[in-house]
Amino acid sequence: MQSTSSDEFRDLQTLVRQSGLLAKRPAYYGRKMLLNLVLLVIALLLIKRFHGPGLELCNAGFLAFVFAQFGFIVHDSGHQQILKAPTCNEAICLVHSNLLLGFSYSWWLNKHSRHHSAPNHIPSDPDVDLIPFAFSRDQVAQKRGLTKTLSEISAFFVFSFILARGICVES
Repeated sequence: MQSTSSDEFRDLQTLVRQSGLLAKRPAYYGRKMLLNLVLLVIALLLIKRFHGPGLELCNAGFLAFVFAQFGFIVHDSGHQQILKAPTCNEAICLVHSNLLLGFSYSWWLNKHSRHHSAPNHIPSDPDVDLIPFAFSRDQVAQKRGLTKTLSEISAFFVFSFILARGICVES
């Protein structure tokens, strides 16, 4: 009898779990959250101490990096990957999203659940409905003006975004 793809997936999932690749790593995330808070304090001190367009522009880029790190924490804790207790993961999400980033955790959870139910399916996935980008020719055709121009050239920026995300994500 031939194995089915579901059997192969189950075997792969078992191997991944036995290898410890899905194990919770609270110490790692604790260090990461502490580092993120230190970086935020540094950015706020830089804002208070230094003025001038060039310095503020550099600090804005630094803050964007710090806020992206907070977003990665929201994502991982939203997937219940930081701590064993779901309520503790949700508390981490609430602090990072609602307090530090200024967006609703419940909004993000709803949006991210819709993304996971239909990943990369243009009519259903909210993550592929981004104003300046297009993931299909139909999406480009529906846009007008500046958004159409931006979406037509967005393919040239894909590698920049991948590189930026790779720099922001620790292996």
